[in-house]
Amino acid sequence: MGIKPLLILLFSMTLQGLVLAQVFFPLTTRDGVLYHEVFIREGMTLFSISQESNVSSTQIKADNPTLTDNVQLGATVFVRASRSTFSYLALSGDTPFGIAKKFAITLDSLIAINPSLSKGVQLNQHVLIKNGVKRWIDASINVPAEEGEGPVVERSFRTFEFSDSVITYTVKNGDKLNDVAKRYLISLSELKAFNELRSSTISPGMNLKIPIDTHTDLVSVNPIPPKKSFSANPSKIVDKPIPLNPKPGNKSLRVAVFLPFNLDSVSFPLKGYQKFAFEFYMGIMVGIDSLHTTMNGDVYFFDYQSKEESINALISAGKLDRFDVFIGPVHAPDCNKLSAFSMKQGIPLIIPLPIANMNDQLRSNESLFMVASEVTPQIAVLGKTLGELSKNEQVVLFQTGLDSDTLLEKQFIQNFYDYAPKNSRLILANEPMLKAFSKTTSPLNMVCVSQDKKQVVNVMNLFRENHLVELFGLREWTELKEVNSVLDNQGAFNYMSTTCFDLERPRVKKFHKAFRVAYETDLSKSVLLGYDILNTLIPWLSGNKPLSTGLMTSFDYGKTVRYYHSNIGMLPCRFVTFKHQQDESWK
Repeated sequence: MGIKPLLILLFSMTLQGLVLAQVFFPLTTRDGVLYHEVFIREGMTLFSISQESNVSSTQIKADNPTLTDNVQLGATVFVRASRSTFSYLALSGDTPFGIAKKFAITLDSLIAINPSLSKGVQLNQHVLIKNGVKRWIDASINVPAEEGEGPVVERSFRTFEFSDSVITYTVKNGDKLNDVAKRYLISLSELKAFNELRSSTISPGMNLKIPIDTHTDLVSVNPIPPKKSFSANPSKIVDKPIPLNPKPGNKSLRVAVFLPFNLDSVSFPLKGYQKFAFEFYMGIMVGIDSLHTTMNGDVYFFDYQSKEESINALISAGKLDRFDVFIGPVHAPDCNKLSAFSMKQGIPLIIPLPIANMNDQLRSNESLFMVASEVTPQIAVLGKTLGELSKNEQVVLFQTGLDSDTLLEKQFIQNFYDYAPKNSRLILANEPMLKAFSKTTSPLNMVCVSQDKKQVVNVMNLFRENHLVELFGLREWTELKEVNSVLDNQGAFNYMSTTCFDLERPRVKKFHKAFRVAYETDLSKSVLLGYDILNTLIPWLSGNKPLSTGLMTSFDYGKTVRYYHSNIGMLPCRFVTFKHQQDESWK
């Protein structure tokens, strides 16, 4: 080979190596085991490494004896890599040599199982990768430093991989073909035909090909206009509202998410707030990838229940000064601390879950955005809706006689008459009258705004057998164990909420399918909440996208001077046989 061709070859190999070094963590072999050689960047934790590599933290610690839960910036961690066979969809600029390097296989072996590659790579060509390594992306890039500071390392978005049109599933003990079909949301006949099976009998170790729809709509969800007819008039809820229209902003954001992972004492199975944290995290990660088309930036996760990342510690160390948006926390004391900081800095603070007994500091924070349904907006929209329905149907309000319910009942009465025709009359019923109405032979709308468990169960039991009565209550009822897990209380009721976890809606079913394939677990309300906040609310707050309705969450905010932002984007919902349904039949 002449000198010039040799130099060109060396230059090409060097250039390829540089490109890979910028994109992937290097692979290395130690004691016959293949590892990703991971360089710890700012924001990386043992939890994030475990989640992104799909290798347990226990295994990572075993392979790195000196590693503790608190990984050190700049350190090197060896994370096990595994080889598998899969299909790769060729991208623009791909070459046979580049694909071979990308998946750590030889060029000869790649062409041997893909003979057409000897003539080059076609865009969107399906390339079979045998015993390849799905490389772990080193998503750090150097950006220009601000004056007086050193280089700033930013972590770009994690990729939600869903490019394979066919995946391989290895049958396990106890598997049935019908169960596999349900898991991947395809029909039994389609699965049998695709695998050329004459019967539904399968055995452990058998490899099944699963066809997967790769259309981007499965993971990139187009916004749906909010249902205006169910949005309460803000003037009935807050004082002196003025439009809240964020100005167009920078498309590059730094988002801080505060979740109670409590990694100092994590235990499985996860329960309570820990379970919410891990599921919400998964939703955020999926939501990140949907933002690629409109904006870019970085999402950092903080375990605020750990000693090193408590709210006070983060504020004192100045680690929160340069963020654009905060999401969380979910515990009231931590919310108070971060709210005071966000208010001082003018940084939007998104609170995903209800905060009981909000104090004056939270209420007066104009930078605070509540996502969860609050009782006052629920009753306002319920009063409006039933006031309009009263033109043709009788409405009855059950007054429990409890002091805790009196104020809410008075609010409903006021909201009802704000929208009811002049000749409509709201009947106020006590408990004896309630029992009489349970035997009605005419259509009736019964309303109860109590949160007392005894009263709620009593009302549901009285009216569950009479299908002429429509019962209207509060979203909070769905969280009562006496309602959501007791077979004797299967009565249906209607309610208003900013979120409706309805798995039967077509858009949610498509998303569920993609999520299940990617994460091998079922969708949860916490996952969708994280996804909706990042994919819908964050772009609006940054001025990059109109406010819209997400997969299960409706967003609608009015602006009040010296007051936090309450979400008044209410959806009409129905709770029946322990399931949530978005129900427009009673609008």
